[in-house]
Amino acid sequence: MAFSIPIKNFLTGAVLSLMCQFSLVSNSMAQQQADTTLHLKAQEGLQFDIVRFALKPGTRVRLLFNNADDMDHNMVIVRPGTREKIIQEALELGEKGPELYYVPPSKDVIWATQVIAPHQETAYYFTVPSEAGIYPFVCTYPGHGLTMYGALYAGIKMPAIENDLNIPANRRGNGISSDHKHQHHEATPLHPYTLEAPYLYRVFMPYSGPASIAVKLPGDVAYCYDAELCRIRYAWSGGFLSNLDLWKNKKDTCAVLEGEIFYQDKNRFPLELEHTGEPVMAFKGYRLVEGGYPEFSYTYNDIAVSELTRPLENQKGFSTRYRISNYRKAIRIPLDNDYKISSAQGKIKGSSLVIPARKIHEFTVQTEVKHH
Repeated sequence: MAFSIPIKNFLTGAVLSLMCQFSLVSNSMAQQQADTTLHLKAQEGLQFDIVRFALKPGTRVRLLFNNADDMDHNMVIVRPGTREKIIQEALELGEKGPELYYVPPSKDVIWATQVIAPHQETAYYFTVPSEAGIYPFVCTYPGHGLTMYGALYAGIKMPAIENDLNIPANRRGNGISSDHKHQHHEATPLHPYTLEAPYLYRVFMPYSGPASIAVKLPGDVAYCYDAELCRIRYAWSGGFLSNLDLWKNKKDTCAVLEGEIFYQDKNRFPLELEHTGEPVMAFKGYRLVEGGYPEFSYTYNDIAVSELTRPLENQKGFSTRYRISNYRKAIRIPLDNDYKISSAQGKIKGSSLVIPARKIHEFTVQTEVKHH
């Protein structure tokens, strides 16, 4: 069976009602009804492989959505001019996000898929709106909508791709001239309006791997989480990110940090677990909890770990809550001359902070910058 979510389903506002009202269409029946088939792929670098397509109003479409990336994705078609609004509303879903597939209950949502897991392909069916217009489509999974979007042209001729402002700037071919790029001398904000922290973006980050997630915390603190290494690579204060380099027509550009880095990891996993052998890390994703904070989950060999990071009050630093399962021994956390490492659940022993075995199911570690 294939799932599609028509706009009327979002107007109830109730998760149970939403789940019960899915439009279920058999492959054979929907295929007979479809006028055309589209192949769309979510790929590495937070992008769709096709960022625009033109169809006649009222066309019945069979969409084959292939997630070739290592992160979850969805695809949401929205009313003209509402893409940024829907991205913001998706972020504000908080803990309800997973149940709603990160699709907000809005009249501006025309159609949406479920969340597609990495390396999965699913068939969906929808009808192009009858009113001519340029309808944005976007991945509303938290942190993805900044760069992962495109445009459906319904009954409207597409402009030359280098002039198409409805698709990401780095997908406009060679249309961004050197003269145009040099008109921007200062970094510009990532978002056209102010977001309320915490929030996150999955973007290419400096000093980190390609699977990086930038998280803005309330107050003056932000951090870069490396999903490949499963740890915070660094934290900074004084601002968040700008899009100056992101919008240049280059594949290997990164976001620009605003502010100064006050914490950097020591090129090692922060927790020391006894007799676990060479670690094999496997990132399992994240969910937004407790007012929108991302809780990252991963495995360290067969040990399940989740972590949630918050800012410290009146201090430069952050606290990280860990939850550990499938492990029954004490955990050691190396101390550092540059940072004050502490935990209410642990004790300092020699050069380590030790969390006893009976406390590792949930403990919080504070990392505070020392004043020299």
